[in-house]
Amino acid sequence: MRRELPIIATLFLSLLQFSLAQDNIKITYNYIRLAGILWTNQTTALMLADNGVYRSVDEGQNWAFVNGSGATYDFYQDNSDKNKVLLLRPGSNNLGTLDGGITCLKGEQTGNLPRLDIHEQLSGWLLGVTNERRVLMSRDMGQTWDYIFTGATNVAWYTNDSGNLPAGSFFAIDNYKHFNVSTDGGATFTTLFNTAVGFIKTDDYLYVGLLDEEDDDLMLKICTNDANSADPNSYRLAEFPFGDEVSQNSFSILDDDAGAIWIGVNTGANTWGGLYTSGPLGYQYVLALPHTANLGGLYDLTSVGGLNGIHLANNVTNWEADRRNNADLRTHITFDNGGEWRTLQAPSFDSTGQPISCTGACSLHLNGLTTYFLSAGSATFFYSTENAIGLILATGNIGTSLAKIGSQYNTYMSRDAGLTWVELLQGPYVYEFGDHGGIIIGARTDQATNVVMYSLDEGKTINYKTFSSKSVYVDNILSEPSATGRKFILYGTEATGTKHVVIGIDFSGVYEATCTEDDYEEWSPYDGRANQQQCLLGQNVVYSRKKQTAQCFNDRQTEHLLSQSICECTYEDWECDFGYQSTFNNIPGTQEVCALSGPIAADPPANCPSGTTYYVSRGYRKVPGDVCTGGLDLSPIAKQCPTDPNTQPSGSKKWIAVVVVVVVLVVAFVGIGIFIYNNDELKEKISGWFGRSSQSQYSRLNAGGSLVGDSEFGIAENDLSDDEEDAQVLHDNDIASKADDFNPRS
Repeated sequence: MRRELPIIATLFLSLLQFSLAQDNIKITYNYIRLAGILWTNQTTALMLADNGVYRSVDEGQNWAFVNGSGATYDFYQDNSDKNKVLLLRPGSNNLGTLDGGITCLKGEQTGNLPRLDIHEQLSGWLLGVTNERRVLMSRDMGQTWDYIFTGATNVAWYTNDSGNLPAGSFFAIDNYKHFNVSTDGGATFTTLFNTAVGFIKTDDYLYVGLLDEEDDDLMLKICTNDANSADPNSYRLAEFPFGDEVSQNSFSILDDDAGAIWIGVNTGANTWGGLYTSGPLGYQYVLALPHTANLGGLYDLTSVGGLNGIHLANNVTNWEADRRNNADLRTHITFDNGGEWRTLQAPSFDSTGQPISCTGACSLHLNGLTTYFLSAGSATFFYSTENAIGLILATGNIGTSLAKIGSQYNTYMSRDAGLTWVELLQGPYVYEFGDHGGIIIGARTDQATNVVMYSLDEGKTINYKTFSSKSVYVDNILSEPSATGRKFILYGTEATGTKHVVIGIDFSGVYEATCTEDDYEEWSPYDGRANQQQCLLGQNVVYSRKKQTAQCFNDRQTEHLLSQSICECTYEDWECDFGYQSTFNNIPGTQEVCALSGPIAADPPANCPSGTTYYVSRGYRKVPGDVCTGGLDLSPIAKQCPTDPNTQPSGSKKWIAVVVVVVVLVVAFVGIGIFIYNNDELKEKISGWFGRSSQSQYSRLNAGGSLVGDSEFGIAENDLSDDEEDAQVLHDNDIASKADDFNPRS
């Protein structure tokens, strides 16, 4: 399970390796204090220990000492060539390798680099900021460095594929909160915005947080990847339906690669924030989920690996109290990017085959990031990967809300992307996938153990194997990043004493046969609705995956997509537009009605030449990422611009008469009337549930792992996933007063 959370180095114990085989499962025992692992390919890894660096060429089963002198390192890996690695050593010369650790090179000393950005296209190009706010640039993976200037709080390369700026251009925020761009390697700078508190760069967008000096609110401006990011006019102000009574003080960029931008907005609460999703242009946002569990910018939401539109989320039901240790959490799932939410279907039987008894509104509730961190890692959170398509592992309980006591947690699994669940194991486990999900391995997290559980048939049969004569407090279990291999790394601390262990577990000898076509089945993600052609986000997708009972190894490198077909649009493909609000409480199968939640401009825009058209919303927009065609069309209505300029309204905001008529019809049709749209309490209660995430390390989950924060300057990056964009946070906390406390790498 990919967490790769930072581990504080303590005492190193001499390296000792020994092996034993159990029923064709080979165990390799290493006495090493692990602090981090970095993969250069599917078989080769570098391990950071508190006495130096080790290298493995067999997926972490055996380790050879490479270099080191007891100093603490940081790993930094090149984006273009994974064999290039910088080993940062504060207080001494840095080390590096250009060949995956075969040879080590001594580089120049830089001191600590709390900010370090690695260029996406230019191999070996690094841009860093020291504790003294000195900006340094390297073009040879840290072997040599050039001084650029002093006074930066954050820097990042320009890596836009559109090529609007020269290669090597970069952005920086200086001490005076100017957001600047340099196109000549730092020789000159152009200021784009003042009062900047931070910025975030992703593959598709550039986000800049700006302080509104009139009311001290945080504003967000966004530039798309294909625009000229050196032109301030390319940045559009993000519009949220907050109202004047809401003061936002942080934005968390949760996801922006599935047809929409998902942003978590904290308005001052300690335990929750609201989730908002954009339309296709990325600047108008609607509330997707209120009161989502939140801990310092980390939200309890995650997407299911490899499947667009399916997300899990935890909601705080007693949000008025806003108490961290007493938050009542309920888990929901969406199959259509937030268009409809539902609780998780609880299994009827436990892992021993006994009926499960539960009274009240019972459903399945799972741990997310907030409970994971609050439990010091014992409550492992929902986990999936694109290379084990449709499979999800999680810990939690059945009831009316998530239990606050870890002893009540069990381990659960879904094979259909969260539609149905089974209790896999009693008690909380840490887990990992291998062989595309054909191997599942786990170990208890609430007690010391010397056995691992494993399954070779996706949870249908559970086996147990002893890995040591001594019990170990297990921290984590890892596999190579793609989760397609057959070897695992377990690490932790022996229960007797302080010896830290890294244990290799090799399943390569379990099966001799490789899967044939007869060992695969067809599977489509589906939300369970009756009379539906298994369409999600406007399309039917069919995958080929290994049968649960097939006794063979899956040698495919990726999940096999068989077909995709476009579906006709139905109500499920639409959601409420900006300025509109749902008037039903997410009852599956109920037609959603979108009513005005405030005044909307209905007049033609100021620039509306005669003979052209403008558009007026009917209250709906297509669900982000939905590709349906034909069928039900609720898109905006095209209207002709006035022919006489004197007849054009002055631009004052009006309510749309046709929408009022629609609302009246809705009242008659629904029979319950439109909820009072400007009532804050009702606004919060009538919204549905959400689930979007950044996954974790847990290397693929998309949810969270090691937290790197800089609340002073408005950025916190949750660098938790090796293949998905993770939550990143823009704050406005005490911006001026903390200007001299630059230490973002906490």
